[in-house]
Order: sequence, then structure tokens, then C-alpha cells
Amino acid sequence: MAVEDGLWETSAAWRWTVVITLLLSGLAYLFSPWRNQGTGTPPLATYKAPPTVAIGKASFNRTQPASTSNTSVSTAASRLNPAFDVGLPSLNSPFPQGTEVHMIGVYQGALPNGQKEQPWWAKCMAFKDDSTAMAECHSKYAGLRSTRSISVEVSRSPAPMVLVLMSYDPVLWRISVNPRSRIAKIILAGYHGQDVDGIANSIPVEVRTHEASPCRNCSRQGEYFYAYNQDSKEFDDASRKIQKITGVVQTSFQGGYQADRFAISDTTTANRTPANSTDDKGDVYTGNSFKEQILIAGQTVSLPTGDWRGLAYINTASKRGQDKLVALGKYEGRRCSEMIAIRIQVVADSSGFPQFSGCKTTPRYAGDVQVNESFGPQMCYEVTHMTDAWSQPFLASVATQMARQGSSPPTTVLASSFHKTDRKLSVDLLHYAIPEDSHIARNEDWNSSIWHPNNIDKSAERGRFTQERIQSATTWYQIFSLSL
Repeated sequence: MAVEDGLWETSAAWRWTVVITLLLSGLAYLFSPWRNQGTGTPPLATYKAPPTVAIGKASFNRTQPASTSNTSVSTAASRLNPAFDVGLPSLNSPFPQGTEVHMIGVYQGALPNGQKEQPWWAKCMAFKDDSTAMAECHSKYAGLRSTRSISVEVSRSPAPMVLVLMSYDPVLWRISVNPRSRIAKIILAGYHGQDVDGIANSIPVEVRTHEASPCRNCSRQGEYFYAYNQDSKEFDDASRKIQKITGVVQTSFQGGYQADRFAISDTTTANRTPANSTDDKGDVYTGNSFKEQILIAGQTVSLPTGDWRGLAYINTASKRGQDKLVALGKYEGRRCSEMIAIRIQVVADSSGFPQFSGCKTTPRYAGDVQVNESFGPQMCYEVTHMTDAWSQPFLASVATQMARQGSSPPTTVLASSFHKTDRKLSVDLLHYAIPEDSHIARNEDWNSSIWHPNNIDKSAERGRFTQERIQSATTWYQIFSLSL
């Protein structure tokens, strides 16, 4: 029931609301998410119910901007979060399901027996008294990079695998393969020419180098790349290109400035079970379980209570820095009851982000826009129903994964969207609460749906479900809004 102007501000209820809000803010500070964590207790995201939020016809949370207080809620629920309007890389893979991609990268190989590279003049000392011969020797050795060899022992089995071998300097990659291992393809990448030895002629080898390769039985491809440091732009670029080429997210990476041998075995991927891992290179999310927190693009994200299963991961192309998306699901048996999608963008140029269009929309049940400056601070959230929740590409891939696991994606969900940005970092969190009976017929009029805001209060169970999710989202926003 609406409160007349003036009466709310002078009531005891108002004073108690202020006290409760201050207490919640203090508790929220202790559990600040998206703050880079060192050692110590992981942050927890605990929901605490704020004052009741009315969900009847045309009623909103009091944090909603005054200019939108009279907006009707009877229109169709199709308010997609623009942060997830992200095109997916082509995932049409020519390799069978379960194929692994193992990356190895160096700047140069190591000379055998600890030898050191001689400068050109040391190789030409025999001609020091003959200027003509000295000039010829100089032209032969000056700038010449010696081809060094690197041994790679492959014992990983039984999954088929693609080996990506990268180096700036020329390298002869000597492969030793366990008979049980299945190498589907080898990709040689780098600036100078690369070559490979020790493999069967039936294994296709693809060369992606700037300079010509001496490899005779290799197919030459364009667009060279190489990386040997995980914390580099070159690594992110190489990862995206490899995913585009293979249709598979890399499984493992080993690298260093200089090396002479590597091994790919069952321990290379740490069995792919790094729950709550502190290393977000490659897909350490899909199929794994997370509780309390997750690390994405170097940022620690606190999770609501419960066990969350990784559903999807995308490392999208970004010329400015990192752009990563992760989806998690909470399951009750085989049914997915909640889904969280997280997108984190990190820009190296510290130039910020354009004004977020999602902050301009009118909240349905609850919402708040604290600030929305173009290329400056941004902070907002909203809670509403969705009838086309899975239409965006990334979320469509999540729905497909849910269906594979026996959970039918519903037509209607209760969506809570949170957005926060500074000049270096943008964080978006989308939470879908999934009621058991949230399917509506395609030809059903949304205004007459049981999940329409005007009809929810006709069912005590649906009303209670919606009320709890609105309260949870409103409290979560108090935690989310604290410093990054």
C-alpha cells in the first residue's frame, strides 16, 4: 500500500529502516565481492532480507528513480541485459567431442648440453685477415637464428588431442608419442619457421608462421601467432585464434622464455577439477563445481550460497584487454533451479566504457541507478521477469547445455541484473531464478500469464517465490555496489 507524502519520513518505520540499512551496509563491507583477494577467509555472499517489497500492480521498490515511479508493468517482459549481447566465436569444430587442445610456447629452444649461441664474429674469426671472406661470413651468419630442438613427450590418453607448438625463434619439435595417445592434429606457430619430427605421416600438420617453414609435409596457413607468457596480450590473442581455428577451448598451456623439453600427460591438466581455482587461463569452469567464490579475469567474484556447476565459458575477442563470460547453474536433482551468468571486461587503456544502456531502462519490481557516466563510474541493477531469457547467443548456448544435462530451459524466469564499471573494469552479473512451472505456451498472451506481475499475487506460492527473489536481489545489490 502506498504511503502518503510526509507520513513515511516521519514514521518510526522509516527510522528503523535507516538503522537496518546501515547495519546491512556494514555487514556488506565485510564481505565485499570483486575485491582482489589475498590470503585469508574467502568472501561470502549471504542474502539478508530487506524491508518487504510490494509486487502488486504498478508497485515498485523505493530505490527506484522517481521519474519512473508511474511506469506500468503490464507490457511484455523482454528486457534483455545488453551486457550479454555478445557474439560467440565459431564453435563448429572439425574434431570429435572431447578433443583436447594442449598449447606449448617458448621464445626459443635451448642448445644441447648447456651450449651458448656464438655471435656471428666468433664464427668468422678464421677469416679475420681476409676482408672479402669476412664479409661473406658476415652475410651468412649475421642475423641468422640457429634452429634449436625441443623434445615433447606425449602420454596423455585416451582423448584425441590437438598440439599447438609455438616459438618466436626457429625450432625443430621432436615428438615422442605413447601408442595409446591420439594426436588429431599439430599446429606449428611462430615468427620464424618451425618444423616437426617423430610423428606418423597420417597426422596432419598445419604451419602458421611469418617466415617460411622447412616442414615438407605441412599445410601452410595464414595469420601467424606465438606466445610463451600466460600474462600477456599475445597469449590472449593466441588463445582466441586457436579457439577459432579448432572450435575447442584450450585444455592446457606450458611455456617459458627458453626450454628444451615438455611433457603432456594426465597431470598436465590437473584432471580438470580446479574447483575455486585461482587460475582462470583456459576453460577451468565448464563441468567443474564452485562454492562461495570464483576467479574470472583476475577478479574474485563472490557467489550466492550453494554449490554451482560450470555450464559455459567464452573468452571473446577484445582489442582492449580481456573479455570473459562464465555461466554457472545450481541444480536440484537434474533440474537447474538457478543460473548465473558473469561477464568481466578488463581494459588496458584505462579509458572506461560507454554509458551503459541497461542502466537507462525502467525497473519492473525493484531497481536503482546510482550513476551512469560515459567512460566513468556506472552502477545499477534491476529485477524483472523475462519471457525470452535464452535468445542471446551466450545464454542460448547455456540453455543448450542445460538441455543436454536433462534440465529443460523454461520460458519465463525472474531475472536480476547487476552492472558496475570503473575506468579499467566492467562487471555484469545476471541471475535467473527458475520456477518449476514457469513454462508458458508460445501463443499465450503475456498479460494473462500466471507469471505476469499483475497475476502473481493470485497464487500465494508464486507470490512468495517472487517476493523472496526480489528481496534477495535487493540485498545482493548492497554487497555488489561496494568497491571493486
